[in-house]
Amino acid sequence: MYKLMLVEDDYPVLQFLANNIPWTELGFELIGMHENGLKALHAAESNPPDILITDIGIPKLNGLELIEAIRAYQPELLSIIISCHDKFEYAQKAISLSVCEYMLKESFDIDNVIHTLNKFKNTLDQRADLSRQQKQDRQFSGKSTLSIQRNRWMHTTLHNPIWNEERWRSEAVECGLDAQAPGLLPVLCILNRAEETQRRLKMSEDLLKFALANAIDELLHEYDNAIYFEHDLRKGFVLFTFKENPTYNIYDHAAAVMTSIQRLLRKQLSLEMSFIIGKQSDFSPVLARHLKLLFHSDEQYFYMEKAAVEKLNPPVLSKDDIFRYYYEALDEMKRAAISGQFEELEATICRWVEFIRAERFPSVISKEWINKIVVELQMKVRSLCLIAVDASEEFPVTMSNAYALQEMKDEWIGLVSSMMMKMRKESHGIRRIEILNAQRYVILNIDKIVTLEELSNVLHLNPSYLSRLFKKETGENFVEYITKIKVEHAKELLDQTQLSVDEIADKIGYEKNYFYKVFKKLTRMTPNHYRGYR
Repeated sequence: MYKLMLVEDDYPVLQFLANNIPWTELGFELIGMHENGLKALHAAESNPPDILITDIGIPKLNGLELIEAIRAYQPELLSIIISCHDKFEYAQKAISLSVCEYMLKESFDIDNVIHTLNKFKNTLDQRADLSRQQKQDRQFSGKSTLSIQRNRWMHTTLHNPIWNEERWRSEAVECGLDAQAPGLLPVLCILNRAEETQRRLKMSEDLLKFALANAIDELLHEYDNAIYFEHDLRKGFVLFTFKENPTYNIYDHAAAVMTSIQRLLRKQLSLEMSFIIGKQSDFSPVLARHLKLLFHSDEQYFYMEKAAVEKLNPPVLSKDDIFRYYYEALDEMKRAAISGQFEELEATICRWVEFIRAERFPSVISKEWINKIVVELQMKVRSLCLIAVDASEEFPVTMSNAYALQEMKDEWIGLVSSMMMKMRKESHGIRRIEILNAQRYVILNIDKIVTLEELSNVLHLNPSYLSRLFKKETGENFVEYITKIKVEHAKELLDQTQLSVDEIADKIGYEKNYFYKVFKKLTRMTPNHYRGYR
């Protein structure tokens, strides 16, 4: 709540303001009402307001003098002047004091005051966010020199050739590594859903990196053979050093430590991390090669389960073309969506995700395939008039910030859930439910010739009534709608499959010659020409 003070020597006006503005609802606490400037100033000294609403002509200290006095210790004070004076000298003085609003009593309107207060609240919110960010930045500025050295050394190791091995080793020693250690074991640390975590915690990227590094350093403190090296928001490394012929299995030891860190980060900071344990190395440029292998293990991370701890084991990627399955997957999801069955749609998504996981398609191609389906599914549902089209409303964003298949699956289900909720909402409002059911029936029976009489029987409506209602609600007659939907479906099949034109005609319930005629009428080209043109 932001604090607000009222100062007005006309008591009825003071009471009118106090009683007719929903202060709490707007986000304000009314901390005082005063009839002269001196009393208001004394009250403000012990409890300064964020906003002052005052008349100019109040006794003992006029409104402009009061603003100037409070500004001495509350320089960011926002103020509204309410006055019966419209003289130039008053307006000039108000401008010099950066008074935010100057309202004349003769044209005073409570809605204008509320509108201004809403603007003030936005300003105060922005200031609070900025102050919080600056505080976080000040905390981050205390980041240790050692942490900066480690970050620099890791960047050099990963992204530059090692021209001077002796210098590289000495800089590693300055970072805390034991140059005499006969062996090292690197572990890649990956913050799951990094960008989403940053938004959820309302932290700057630098502050989140700082907080994460501090937390991991503290958790590693009890192990004298492990050091954390931050790289960026998503990735960092833990380097374990160990003696020659250790009495324990170093991989099991590293896995146990990282599992413990994983559990504590989840409990203390609500952070999820995954870990990939690299290959054992000595203190030589071989370590740099092993670190680079880990750093570029994106394919393995893409197929890892959430919050997993695994050894480095790059997957063998499929050479099959995932886009061979595009139309099949899209058609299954479109049918489930049009039927209004979210559970079926979710199950379909899960089935295709597991197909991708089993086949191990390259991650970049898999992401492209999933994003294309997400966008096209939404476009198809809209184009089929199951969701009203609003040019000002953009489609939900694709999953460009998802780096793992599990993350994409969760976001995918979330996006289609929102789409289905919108469909359900609009089915009860924008369009008659009979028409939505009619459209669904046509689309789900796209391979058949659906007549008005057949549809009337399904919906238990009179054919003439249904025909008039369909035209009224959609702006096109029933036959035009069916033809449009069938041609749109044929275009999809021409674009996304290798089916022959005869096979496509059969799939939309048309005889071949009639299909050619209808397709050319609507697109001004033959099906074969359309496929070649595309």
